[in-house]
Amino acid sequence: MKQLTHTTHSISPSPICNFCKCPTENELEEIMAKAKAKGLPYYLVEDAGRTQIAAGSRTVLGLGPAPVSEFEGLSDHLKLM
Repeated sequence: MKQLTHTTHSISPSPICNFCKCPTENELEEIMAKAKAKGLPYYLVEDAGRTQIAAGSRTVLGLGPAPVSEFEGLSDHLKLM
């Protein structure tokens, strides 16, 4: 898994953040594998288990930054929240 670090360059003039709902953890893993294969930055969040969600549950997958075209066929099928 790639570790994200601070970057000094920007893809767009302002950050864009979209939240989508992924129906299953398996699909989340598939999207992560596709992002990795494309060389896109990503970060998978695993819950600490301090609330009602079990520790180690994969709850969020961060993708990018990257040009919008890089997400075609990757996450564009997911519905925005």
